[in-house]
Amino acid sequence: MPKARFKQVVELPLLEAVHPDLLFALLGPFAGELAALGASVDRTLYSTAWLEQLHCVLNQNDSTVPALLQSTLMDIADLATETGHKVIVTLALERRVDLLRGRKPLARTDLAFHLFLADPDLFRAAHVHLQSLHATDFIEFYGKGPPLPIGEDLTPTVAVLQDRLRTSFEERNRTGFCRVMAEERGPELVFVFRHGGTPHRMTSIGADERHELLTYVPEQVDVVVFDTATNRLSINSSCHVDRELYRTALGLVLAQDEQYFELWPAFRSDPFVRFGSAALDARDIVGLERVSLRKIMLASRDPDLATVEFSAHGDLAPWLDLDPLRGILQQRTIGEWTFGVFLPQNIDPFEVHVHPPNRLRFDRRIPLARVREFMCARGFLQLPPRR
Repeated sequence: MPKARFKQVVELPLLEAVHPDLLFALLGPFAGELAALGASVDRTLYSTAWLEQLHCVLNQNDSTVPALLQSTLMDIADLATETGHKVIVTLALERRVDLLRGRKPLARTDLAFHLFLADPDLFRAAHVHLQSLHATDFIEFYGKGPPLPIGEDLTPTVAVLQDRLRTSFEERNRTGFCRVMAEERGPELVFVFRHGGTPHRMTSIGADERHELLTYVPEQVDVVVFDTATNRLSINSSCHVDRELYRTALGLVLAQDEQYFELWPAFRSDPFVRFGSAALDARDIVGLERVSLRKIMLASRDPDLATVEFSAHGDLAPWLDLDPLRGILQQRTIGEWTFGVFLPQNIDPFEVHVHPPNRLRFDRRIPLARVREFMCARGFLQLPPRR
């Protein structure tokens, strides 16, 4: 495999925005390694020129650059965003952690640095939660046995999983870089996988107009959510091969069986045909104002027949009781559809896109447990039988 060059691993604006005291507190443990690379960790040297030198050192193509420092700064940059700041504050309130302890309010970047230095456990939990918020498109599988017990200490599970994934990625022409983070959130166990994608080559033109062929490795972040209550494994990854890898690896680590998590056709479109608009009734679901039908797509087994899509800015539900749509639904296969979910105090609906048999795309701001409750009650979601 060609040697990878990471371009702009650490952004200069992040280094410029943080308070110098916090920056030097973070750099302290790496002072020797940075000094050997040409960036002395000396508070008296702090200046624009010194920051630019540090930035160059942290982004150069050299295996002696501290990888832990690079990845830490990348994680801090994620949490220094507006969304990251909200996640930090929310988790701190949930866990009754006093972030400031009498200090004045901190800027977003300073708070992210401060959290890493003062409470690494909360920092890791916030980062896992942030990454899971970005994931919206999941392929779902179900365990073929009873719900799995999860131990209180996830460290051994994470270590075994990380080692197995690293080996698998290297066998697939990837780098060995792989970080696994895990966080329990109620009945859900959230895994975040950060790893290198497939290496790419590009031509770079330097200041002296010389051409240089570079190899770079894009970072890839995948999220897997294991619901211990229903034995459901939800995988967010753009690569089919990686989805299969996570399915088998987590089956092996959690249940000692690579094929423990298997496909189950959980999403069903029958209620549209059987009940019409009554299938959208959500009055008995606490926490949901109402559910509308934003879009429905009809598929065909005949590749020569076009796919037909019906959509509306409002609600298609009333049309389910009328011809021609009612008659069409009885003759054609429903390929996928989109619910509009209305929450109390919300004027506009959040969309939940369902693609049978096991794909779900949704806005992470909605209470998905309530939506699943609605889908189960109306027959759109059928869980596998307990074994």
